[in-house]
Amino acid sequence: DLFSVDPKSGWVSVAKPLSRDIAVSVKLSIVVTDNTAPMLQQGMGTLIISIIDVNDIPPEFEPPWTRDEPNYLLEIEEEQPIGSLLGKFTALDKDSSIALYVLEQDGDMFSVNNITGKGLVASRPAFDNLNPLNLGAFDSGEFWINFDYS
Repeated sequence: DLFSVDPKSGWVSVAKPLSRDIAVSVKLSIVVTDNTAPMLQQGMGTLIISIIDVNDIPPEFEPPWTRDEPNYLLEIEEEQPIGSLLGKFTALDKDSSIALYVLEQDGDMFSVNNITGKGLVASRPAFDNLNPLNLGAFDSGEFWINFDYS
């Protein structure tokens, strides 16, 4: 039902939308008949089609982050001790898993655990030297999302 075959050309086409969530691969039994030979001739084989996952649902951070307002506002005290917790940033993906968190910043005042999303103070922050930070979450495919926080 997922595929159709043109009886004259032998072209195999997708007949319905495919989803890797339903099938990773599909095996089709193929029979080829030569009607032009004096005696009927047939060949048989198997066509194996692998369905590659298309990463169609990008990850999203938990609220208050939204696609319309991709920002978090964090309030931190000046001169916080190194190792203080900024927050735990969690991204979710409906069709994959989060593979990596990446923090982009000018300087090295903050750090984010690449696996857990836990944000920490890495060096003592000073108000005259704070800039917006960009945190991204990558899923196991190509998509990633990010937000700025200041």
